[in-house]
Amino acid sequence: MSVTTSDKVHLQQRQLGEQAQRSLKAIQDWLSTEAPPVMFTPHAEDFHLCVDPQMYKTIKPLLEELDLVTNKGVSVVRIPGPKSAPFYSDKGPAYIIPIRVDEGTKPAVSNFRK
Repeated sequence: MSVTTSDKVHLQQRQLGEQAQRSLKAIQDWLSTEAPPVMFTPHAEDFHLCVDPQMYKTIKPLLEELDLVTNKGVSVVRIPGPKSAPFYSDKGPAYIIPIRVDEGTKPAVSNFRK
């Protein structure tokens, strides 16, 4: 969830419950599948969008646990790095749930658009 103060948007962190952590682990395991690999399409150099037909079925338990099931779109993205990548949300909050964050880095949010 994000909070706007002056011209900056900041991340709010919250601890996930045990069931949500289990659901997140299932997503991590699915994303690590090698045969067949999860399908992603590059949308920018460092921003790949999941287009796998199993995506929603796989992430739905986590969305339900966090009460985030809506009629709005959801995405699973891969940011292969080393650069950061922007997330844009035209209306309402963007709920960003890091599945894996490399050591020494933290997700960051701002409302700056190029």
